[in-house]
Amino acid sequence: MANSKFSSFVFTVIDLAGINHETKRKRIECTKQMEEALKNTSKRNMDQSFETILTGSKSEGVLPMWCGSDLDRMQVFNNTICVDEANLGTKCNFDILVAEYENTPPGYIRVRHKYRSNDITKESMLLQKSYWYGSTGGAPFISSKLITENYLNFAELYQPPDAAGITIKNSSVRNNGPSVTNQTTVHAYSCEYTQEFDNVLAIYFYNSSILNDWSTRARYNDWPSEELIHEVSTTEGYIIPVGEKKSATEHLEWRISHVTAEKKLLMAFNSTQDKLYIILKLFSKLVFSSVSKSFSSYMVKNVVLWMAEIYPSHYFTPDLFIAQLLQSFNFIKQCLINNHLPSYMLPKKNLIAGRLFGHEKRDLIILLSSLIDEGAFVIYRIPKLAACITYASMQPNLFAQYGIWRHCVEIQYLSLHRNFLLNIEKDEDFSISVYSNPFAASAARLVNNPQVFIDYLMLFNLIIPDCLELHPNVNIDQAFHLFHKRLYCAHKCCFL
Repeated sequence: MANSKFSSFVFTVIDLAGINHETKRKRIECTKQMEEALKNTSKRNMDQSFETILTGSKSEGVLPMWCGSDLDRMQVFNNTICVDEANLGTKCNFDILVAEYENTPPGYIRVRHKYRSNDITKESMLLQKSYWYGSTGGAPFISSKLITENYLNFAELYQPPDAAGITIKNSSVRNNGPSVTNQTTVHAYSCEYTQEFDNVLAIYFYNSSILNDWSTRARYNDWPSEELIHEVSTTEGYIIPVGEKKSATEHLEWRISHVTAEKKLLMAFNSTQDKLYIILKLFSKLVFSSVSKSFSSYMVKNVVLWMAEIYPSHYFTPDLFIAQLLQSFNFIKQCLINNHLPSYMLPKKNLIAGRLFGHEKRDLIILLSSLIDEGAFVIYRIPKLAACITYASMQPNLFAQYGIWRHCVEIQYLSLHRNFLLNIEKDEDFSISVYSNPFAASAARLVNNPQVFIDYLMLFNLIIPDCLELHPNVNIDQAFHLFHKRLYCAHKCCFL
């Protein structure tokens, strides 16, 4: 009983610190609007080679939009598809790749460029520059290694221009595994900040057997629902240019991804499952990393998806939150002992293959055993969460007031961001400023858009309610500095 009360208390603390269902939904709505704005901008600029899909923690609603983490983007070829079989009698206006599964690890394929587009596009040029001719003849393979290198060269050619009130002080591009990372330092209206974007190339992949196997496999509980299973089974797949580590044909392999399906499944989580996902990500980042750097956030996502399916929904309640966290540790431990952590969408695929072995795996198993033995007190392993629990215990009313204030700040911020996107989408500078700090980037446009102006004032009043008292002694630059300092405090308790 004591543990269930403590579990409910921890659940409430996490909720007040900004990890709750409503803010998650609002964040997801905002990222969807950003995706739509990016698509419309590409059309306006006549650059329809790629479609941008936002991925990672921000797109899942895990992190606030203002949080200073990278923005992950998947750049999907618009006029290229990969299929299992293709037999066309005539040429077409898009590129068709054909998948090969033989002698590839589960979850990976090799691809051949079977049909070329009649049109000369950036996509076709990237594909043709990445040819790797096999000894078996036929259509050439597309090398995952070469296409990533060629995309890096392509990205280096593009330098974002300055815009009204915005100066690009520094812009660089580098390889980061399968990602191409753009880092830009922007100076806008007396504010300077650095933004990073991780860009991963992707190609639409249509394979009915994988999702059919997923949708028809035996399940013994009520999640996912029949409606959700049907919705997920109709989503598109993707292939990403990265092979399995230490594979003999790693340079040719492409990883199968179902990021759209995974997003839909994560959106169907209840509040307890949301918190379990985020706290497990924290343990991976802050605790597991002391013995293993190889247990990734993607592995965490798959663990929580399995937990949601294995256990009945009534197990995911505030009073059982810590119990489910400990069960998750046990699930990971058993997977490590069995040397197989199955992918949720494709169970034959082993997520730890080529990543966790030897003393690293042994040390992680020992650590997990220790965490399980600690019981409810394991939650104190997360320093920021431990500090919040202590403060909420000593000053419950003040912490509750802080939680309400923080919630109001984020909801107002998201309202400003959405209206800012609607306004800036019509602007030629959109491709730069959409990723900028909306306060700085929107400063020159406040007078022209009443709704953005109102949102801005409301947020400013929430963060600096004493602005009028400070006015005689504070200039605009000092006010902006104070504004950003207090905004940072608003997400200081954001654990990730």
